Amino acid sequence: MANEVIQAGNKIEMHMVEKRPGGTGFTETDCYVSRFLRWLEKNTALIVVPTLKGQLAPMEVDDSYELCFFARDGMYQCRAKVVRRWKDANHLELAEVSLISALEKYQRRRYYRMSCSMPMSYSVVSEEQKELLKQKESCQLELKNATVLDISGGGMRFHSSVRLESGELLFLEPEFPEKVKEKVPYLFGRVVSSQKAADRNPPVFDSRVEFTDLHHSVQEQIVIYIFKEERDRRKRENY
Repeated sequence: MANEVIQAGNKIEMHMVEKRPGGTGFTETDCYVSRFLRWLEKNTALIVVPTLKGQLAPMEVDDSYELCFFARDGMYQCRAKVVRRWKDANHLELAEVSLISALEKYQRRRYYRMSCSMPMSYSVVSEEQKELLKQKESCQLELKNATVLDISGGGMRFHSSVRLESGELLFLEPEFPEKVKEKVPYLFGRVVSSQKAADRNPPVFDSRVEFTDLHHSVQEQIVIYIFKEERDRRKRENY
């Protein structure tokens, strides 16, 4: 399977799982970025030594990592151990890693949907207002409060005090963590459905939107954020 879905040039994110006794370098919170080059043999990959903020990772033989491959049809993850590391004739730092767990697709469907409880501001906007906002021009909006219940790379579901009309265009401003907020300050979405939730007083409406005018780089940031949040949740549950 690995040889079929992971191709040359695919981006890789790496997190430390286990450091060899006496080793130094990665911490559990570090997220290093690498690139897949080719398969050397079944379940043994050649990758570029990962970096973080321009610094090479001090990865050593027998270090174990959790790898997330960004393939054409989704994200795949597995664990791998460093077999060897060297510098080629062009002074490129390379590493050979051996997969020590099965490669599994991270997204169960086109976009994995993560449950959450995230405050958000939103407003119904026109196409003209959307263009002004995209050009960072002044635009007066009537913002309302909502709570995001789940989010994916393709859309979100949220609760608010207002029933929305299918097809309406929304300006969305979720309260992402600061590092994510810098890259995803706001989003646009098209209402798919909006229905009254279970008996609540005052009434609450459950609305679903699909993101629109979403640049690939922004979508990738959302997917990366979801992946990291889910990874952190699993880690906390295992403690």
